[in-house]
Amino acid sequence: MSKTKSNGEKAIDREVCILHCVTMRLTTAECLLYMDAHGYKMGESTYYKHKKDFQAKYQTRADNIMEYELLEQHMKRIDALLTIEHELWTLYNILKAHEPYQASTVLGKLTVVQGYIASAYGVTVHIIGKQKALVKLNEHESSESERLRNVEHTRSK
Repeated sequence: MSKTKSNGEKAIDREVCILHCVTMRLTTAECLLYMDAHGYKMGESTYYKHKKDFQAKYQTRADNIMEYELLEQHMKRIDALLTIEHELWTLYNILKAHEPYQASTVLGKLTVVQGYIASAYGVTVHIIGKQKALVKLNEHESSESERLRNVEHTRSK
């Protein structure tokens, strides 16, 4: 590990290493070896403290995924399905005159892809609803925090 990295970058790297340990279901001894191999020599208690801190961030990470990443990834998957559908129709049109059996196989695949697309659209409504609710909640929490700061500021005068 490069010693020129800032503390912020190193902390992120440490969290990634802890994520790897948790994901790979390593034993404590294996985790300590893994962490040491990636430039983070520590004892058991320090590892458990970092692991606990990392796990405490699960809700924040989930909120960030829900608020910023989920809809984008979902839309990319829909775009990919639509591209696959387009390519299958292109292939069908090429095959239908000269190889009708293969063309009929393509139609079967089109049916499957269209089912995925329909399901994805159905999920989109749910995702957008959840995302709007989360944004509204965050706005409410922000305005409530601002209101409390104003009350405190007024009291301190």
